[in-house]
Amino acid sequence: ILLADLLKAAGVTDFQVNINNLGCAKDKESFAGLLKKALKPKLKSLCENCQERFDKNTLRVLDCKNPDCKKILPEIADYQCQDCKDHYKSVLECLKLSGVKFKPSANLVRGLDYYTGTVFEVISSKLGSQDALAAGGRYDNLIKDLGGPSIPAVGFAIGIERLLMASGQCSVDSVQWKKIYIATLGEAARKKGFELASQLRERGICCLMEYDEKSLKAQLKAASNQKCDYAAILGDDELKKGKIILRDMSKSEQSEISLECFVTHLKSIT
Repeated sequence: ILLADLLKAAGVTDFQVNINNLGCAKDKESFAGLLKKALKPKLKSLCENCQERFDKNTLRVLDCKNPDCKKILPEIADYQCQDCKDHYKSVLECLKLSGVKFKPSANLVRGLDYYTGTVFEVISSKLGSQDALAAGGRYDNLIKDLGGPSIPAVGFAIGIERLLMASGQCSVDSVQWKKIYIATLGEAARKKGFELASQLRERGICCLMEYDEKSLKAQLKAASNQKCDYAAILGDDELKKGKIILRDMSKSEQSEISLECFVTHLKSIT
């Protein structure tokens, strides 16, 4: 309900909460064992992802989108204790009373093992096929498992760019920021590169750089793999001249720019 209020306050009106109940820790442990036992004879009928999840985290099999796998999978709600069923029922009733649009989703499990009880995911049709906007759930045992007191907790995370898109403050197509990769050679150049990267980020420019000592070839390859639009190359020679080389990754063209004008120049082209 708090998340729904926050989304509405941010201008998001078109969204739905998909929700499920994983049960308590005992329910999860018991169901995971039953699920593993039930699926083992049918393992070859499951998709490749499910076969991998079967060994690593059996409950994640429930999250499979493959329709053939869904036909085989049991529902976790059938194996929960009465207290957990009653709690889930009360959560859904509160959502109804609050006017929050929701849909029970029996296969929603979330990817992290520490979740217990309620889990949820918020989707919006304004985001296209990748429609997840926010997600979270309860983790009543996490603090105790980490050595603290037994305190129940709930939390969620929101994708900032997705929030902007869902609220209409920017379109899906407009979220295409230019990325800059700063490649440095030598300790002095690395320190200057770190300073430049901080200045670029302060001005809202997406900037990546390598903090370990690597060859220029390796750094340019990393820039290409990260789909950076530009690579800024800075070595001892460039430092002495007060210059930096700016390489357009798509055109394979480069030019020297004054270090003093570098940040301003990038701001003008991004």
